[in-house]
Amino acid sequence: MPNICVFCGAREGNHPSYVEAAIRLGREMASREWGLVYGGAKIGMMGAIAGAVLDGGGRVKGVIPEVLDWPEARWDRVNDMQVVPDLFVRKSVMMRRSDAFVALPGGVGTLDEIFELAAAKQLKMDEAHGKPLFILNVAGYFYPLREMIRNVVGARTEAVDCVMAVLDRGDPVAVDRALKFVLGPCLKNMERVFEECRRTSFWEV
Repeated sequence: MPNICVFCGAREGNHPSYVEAAIRLGREMASREWGLVYGGAKIGMMGAIAGAVLDGGGRVKGVIPEVLDWPEARWDRVNDMQVVPDLFVRKSVMMRRSDAFVALPGGVGTLDEIFELAAAKQLKMDEAHGKPLFILNVAGYFYPLREMIRNVVGARTEAVDCVMAVLDRGDPVAVDRALKFVLGPCLKNMERVFEECRRTSFWEV
């Protein structure tokens, strides 16, 4: 079964929909036996999604850097916890261990993960190439990011082939449908999604 890496914040944010989306996504993943790869924390949205997957009997792989490996942050409920030297190694491990990626609302760390993955996909690096990235646009959180990417592409300072998909419904069920679509046995489906992403920068659902 696939492992899905979820990028999200270690804070809950100021909108209840953020945590609700993390919990719903975690439940959906556990019910489909999709493993979670995440940043290893027990707080904020990270803790919400990991808790939902664990409560549903699902598999969780945590990857936490040494600088954040302290009792208030690290979650001992996660059996498969890997402590790594720094944030750079953390991102590399998370990419290698995952088949697809979903981004929920988060801070600069989440944005860093999104853009490093997008850059790795453009360069066709082994740990990222061929793996879809879905951005779950909860309560419109990622609309400014979408506009920024469109501006970057429109200014021709970047190619159009950074393969991202914004799920505008902000609904984990949309992620479920999208992941089934691209992770299914028919590779032409994945090719169709990638072609649409390359054409528009964002594939909106």
